[in-house]
Amino acid sequence: MFNETARKLFDKFEMGKAYYISKGSLRVANKQYKTVHNDYEMTLNENSVVEEAHDSGIVIPETKFNFVSIDQLAPFVNGRDLVDVIGVVQNVSSTMSIRRRSDNELIPIRDITIADESKKTVVVSLWNDLATTVGQQLLDKVDKSPVVAIKSLKVGEFT
Repeated sequence: MFNETARKLFDKFEMGKAYYISKGSLRVANKQYKTVHNDYEMTLNENSVVEEAHDSGIVIPETKFNFVSIDQLAPFVNGRDLVDVIGVVQNVSSTMSIRRRSDNELIPIRDITIADESKKTVVVSLWNDLATTVGQQLLDKVDKSPVVAIKSLKVGEFT
C-alpha cells in the first residue's frame, strides 16, 4: 500500500508550500531504523488528505544544514547516515536513462561533479525530475560555477 499512497500523493507536494494534512499518523521516530534526525515521523495512507494551506500567516522554517567536507565523506560510504554537502559545480553530464528492475520503467539520471574548500570532488547523481529540471539548470549555468547545497545525501561507491 505504501507505493500506491506515495504515487497518489507525490504530485500534491511542492517545495516552499505549506499543507494541511489529515487522516495520517504521527509518532515518535525510531532512530534505530531512520537515517534522518527528526524527532517524529508522519505516515500517510490511502485515506490521508493533503490540502495546500493558503493562509498568509504561515511561516515555513528554514532548512538547517550540517555540512560534511567532501574529503570527510569516506566513513559514510554505503552507511545508513545521510549527509549534507556544499560545493561548486565543476561538471554536469548529459541526461542518461536507466531501466528500473522492478517495473522496467526508464528513469532519467544525470551526474554533477562538485568541489569544496578541501579541493576534493564528488560525483552526485540526480534522479527523475531533479535530473531533468535542476540538472538542466545547472548544465545551463555550469560556466558560471554555481554553488549547490545538497541535504540528506546518501553516500555510495559506484564503479
